[in-house]
Amino acid sequence: MSRSMKILLKTPHILAFFAAGANAQQKDLRPVRVNVFRIDAAMVAAKARGLFTAEGLDVTITQTPNSTAQMRGLS
Repeated sequence: MSRSMKILLKTPHILAFFAAGANAQQKDLRPVRVNVFRIDAAMVAAKARGLFTAEGLDVTITQTPNSTAQMRGLS
């Protein structure tokens, strides 16, 4: 996790802002798995605010250490 992401997640007022979207109304959600090398603040913020849920997506973000592990996971 990047330094800026760690700072973002430690800031209480920002967390409260993101948590407001976490209570979005759930409906039939399409599962989507996102495999990334580095988790960025935009993806975490969108998930926390419920923006993916609002679009009918149940996004699971998985961090991969390297491309070898990613290829093994795909196969």
